[in-house]
Amino acid sequence: MSRWRCRACRRDFTVTTESALHSSKIGLDAWARAADAEDTSPSGVKRLLGVSAPTARRVARALELTERPPGPRRLEALLRMPADIESVVTRRLPWYLDPDANPIESLTAGQRTVMAVLRSCYRGATADRIATEARLSPAHARRCLNELARRGYAVCEEAAVQRGYRPTRARVWSMSPSEVCSEAIAYLPRRPAIVGECPERVPHEFWWLFWSGANAADLRLPEHALTVADTMLSGPDVAARNWALTHLPVEALKQIRARRGYDAGSIAVTLDSTIRARETP
Repeated sequence: MSRWRCRACRRDFTVTTESALHSSKIGLDAWARAADAEDTSPSGVKRLLGVSAPTARRVARALELTERPPGPRRLEALLRMPADIESVVTRRLPWYLDPDANPIESLTAGQRTVMAVLRSCYRGATADRIATEARLSPAHARRCLNELARRGYAVCEEAAVQRGYRPTRARVWSMSPSEVCSEAIAYLPRRPAIVGECPERVPHEFWWLFWSGANAADLRLPEHALTVADTMLSGPDVAARNWALTHLPVEALKQIRARRGYDAGSIAVTLDSTIRARETP
């Protein structure tokens, strides 16, 4: 590995100095292979690199914290990640964010929860649905939404909402496309502060995905969770996939992960990271 000398302090340094790869027991070429791997679990890393179990766990942990897909972007993130990873993790913020510049620090717990729910609703949601997802009273949720709108984090407009198999007009809340909102989103929890429990039925707005086979109105959860997961995770609707990953039982996600078509590629990576996140206290 090439070395350079700093003219100011006269110390030698390399591309890995002060990064997560600094003083690593494995070489940069091994880290590059790990960064390209689809399976970033400790067992997968151990098979790929032939390293010890503790080293495999450290590499897998670093790969997970990059929050990047396999490829050069993940390796670049590793080289930019600070060496003291765990001190960053304890702050419950992504390693690349400055905790002293948190733009949502002044928001109340309810407002942050509502904002986290809005982030997961790609097409927006009604105030009543947001209140249910955030486990707040409708009045409290509306107060939070109005405050977020005043700060430029949320917008409300009339739009078509799918009710079962029919569209209807309703007032829909969504994240603001403003720059101030884009900066704030990065400081939200990696998943909503309160992950919704498995409801009894699939939301009406996603019924149109079940056009072949079982009627969505007849499906009950968690009894038919595997069928719902197969339809929503393989469909074209990003919002439906996000809802399934957030609300369906973890056991159903584990079962679908073992099925053919879900055992490789980006969907396998997404399922693995979701399962780990939801099982982490």
